[in-house]
Amino acid sequence: MATKTRWAVVGVGRAGIARSRAIQADPFGALVCTWRGRNQHLLDCSAATDLTDALRQVDAVAICSPDVAHGDQIGAALRANKHVVVEFPICHSSTEAAALFELARTMDKTLHVAHIELLHGPQRLLHEALQRPTSSASLAFSRPGPLGSARELAFGNIARLHRLVDLFGPVTHLQDLDYVSGALSGVLITTSTRVMFHFEQAPALPRSTLLKVGDSSGNWKLTGRQLSLNDTARILTQTTGLFSQDQNVATARIMRGCSHYVTETQILHILRLAEQLSNLEEGRLRPAFK
Repeated sequence: MATKTRWAVVGVGRAGIARSRAIQADPFGALVCTWRGRNQHLLDCSAATDLTDALRQVDAVAICSPDVAHGDQIGAALRANKHVVVEFPICHSSTEAAALFELARTMDKTLHVAHIELLHGPQRLLHEALQRPTSSASLAFSRPGPLGSARELAFGNIARLHRLVDLFGPVTHLQDLDYVSGALSGVLITTSTRVMFHFEQAPALPRSTLLKVGDSSGNWKLTGRQLSLNDTARILTQTTGLFSQDQNVATARIMRGCSHYVTETQILHILRLAEQLSNLEEGRLRPAFK
């Protein structure tokens, strides 16, 4: 029987508790300890005194802490010779992210960045069903919160940007970009289509997602979690929870060297895209994107 990987979870908030449950459900994983987070008391494991104490007890660490802490915590874990799973984004700098991937290779450890939004049923169905090139696409996303800066809107919508790149390919150019306090919009030119996007964040806004895609099969529409084709709802088969799906991939990578569902190149591409969009309010954008 294969030896179980011993895990620590850092940051037991909403994502951290879901990750912890996924580890507990993994037949090849054992949740040994956690560090920080409002939900630590819900788990039957020890609470580490600090990150060093947590790393001392385990083979791998799942980092579910706030984004700003990701880079330093990943580096500490890799230098302690541990495998790492981190919720997206890996960090807020493509240069730092590339250095972390290189450190993982140097240490011969897995650095797995979870992008569970790509495992979502409607996303997977669209990815498989779309006929390229698509004729048109648009995405509008809003959520409540403080008026977002360009940087907050860009990095806060990495999940949405990644969904678009997953469906339509890498971004080659940016067009018609506009930022006003709380709203960021523009056009992503990809290898297959022209994708309009609009991201909003303001105190009174509802959380809302509307994705429209036209291709040779007709008009697709994703409203919240409801996917339809030509106004007919598509019934999606219930699958394993997203965190459990991702945990299974992470375990396979650690134990058997299997591939990820997201490449390092894709992760760095999305970070560079978010970095360039975040500069809009400072007037430093160029129309070309690489």
